[in-house]
Amino acid sequence: MLPGPFSFFARCQKPRAALPFAPNAADPVSNGSKYALRSRSIARSGRTNEVRPGSKPRSNTTIARKTTTRADLLDAVYGACPALSRAQAREIFEMALEEISEALVRGESVKLRSFGLFSVRAKRERIGRNPRTGVEAPISSRRVLTFKPSPVLSAAINGVSIAEETETDAPD
Repeated sequence: MLPGPFSFFARCQKPRAALPFAPNAADPVSNGSKYALRSRSIARSGRTNEVRPGSKPRSNTTIARKTTTRADLLDAVYGACPALSRAQAREIFEMALEEISEALVRGESVKLRSFGLFSVRAKRERIGRNPRTGVEAPISSRRVLTFKPSPVLSAAINGVSIAEETETDAPD
């Protein structure tokens, strides 16, 4: 029995039972490890480490989430134009991004056909409230970047061709 404040924990512990089997080196499940009992019981019950039906993702869009990076886009440009060197492809790609950025900084809208519309919107100054404390604080005026996807992009994301979408939207 442990002395002092730890004696309570010693009294609460149940005596350990002997293992129901002796570790067997020939048994691939038991192999003498400290996890052998659990592994053996799982093997006997037929349970596996598969995902339960209720835990599976609801749609195929959540299965493969990968962020496309600048390097991925650069590789796509290089792959689409085999006559260009990597340096030339990078230069063209950087010039396009720079031109889009400069137009947005100037306050102009950038419309990319079959992709969408980037625009800058001015927001006025207003009073905000901290939701945790309830203290009011001024929020300064600022410009925000907005993006509105084109119908072609929206249809592609939803797995519908633009022709099917216009047929379903047409009144009968």
